Amino acid sequence: MSVPNHAPLLTRVLEDYLTFREASVGGSVAVFEAVLADWARVSGEIADRNRAHGTSFNPFTRIKIGETSHSKLLGDLLNPRGSHGQGTLFLDVLLGKLGCPIPESDTWKVTVETGRVDILIWRHHPVKSAIIIENKSNNAGDQPNQIYRYWHREMYLWDRELWDTEDQATVRERDMRFHIAYLPTDGGRSPAEHTTTRPVDWTGVDNPHREVPLKCMPLTLPELTGAWLSEALPRIPSTNSRLRDFLTQYHELWTR
Repeated sequence: MSVPNHAPLLTRVLEDYLTFREASVGGSVAVFEAVLADWARVSGEIADRNRAHGTSFNPFTRIKIGETSHSKLLGDLLNPRGSHGQGTLFLDVLLGKLGCPIPESDTWKVTVETGRVDILIWRHHPVKSAIIIENKSNNAGDQPNQIYRYWHREMYLWDRELWDTEDQATVRERDMRFHIAYLPTDGGRSPAEHTTTRPVDWTGVDNPHREVPLKCMPLTLPELTGAWLSEALPRIPSTNSRLRDFLTQYHELWTR
């Protein structure tokens, strides 16, 4: 069910207010009464729609979800064995957004808040692949060298030869299979330079890269949840109203 758009109703009220503001003093009382009448009518229409369809009801807007709890929620959705019961449906949408190949047979694993990485998605077969997700739903600041440390531990140490090579074919293949997704609430934010650079005190660490040799892809929460609505929701059984309603309200949380 689509959510009714209240914008046209509220626009009419705003237009009435502007008319009132610009009216002459002699006619201001009549215009003011018209504004009040229109406001009461619009408020009544909104209340009626909310009563019939719950268009103003979204529990997420009343509950502050901490970053760790939100990472667990996202991790469950992205986990092919998550409680949603839809297999790789949500993960496949993310992989498509990142440009990561989706073989017919995958063995993806998902861990949350392990080694301080918000969400780590990885597989050994059919080819080594990994995705680091930096969850910025609470708009927290970037920690110095944070993403570099994650990349070093979860990707570089996994296969050093893969990262130290200069063979361009290998680099192109690697960049399709390894991704760092930066997940802010809006598109105006990207990772700070200091979070993707090598710590200056790593004098004894065997890693020649000064910066993470991967581009951090800013993928906003509205973009991800919107893709789930457009691409995943139609494939969820119509009988599964719990999951379908959840996805709609979850997307609304980031687009209000």
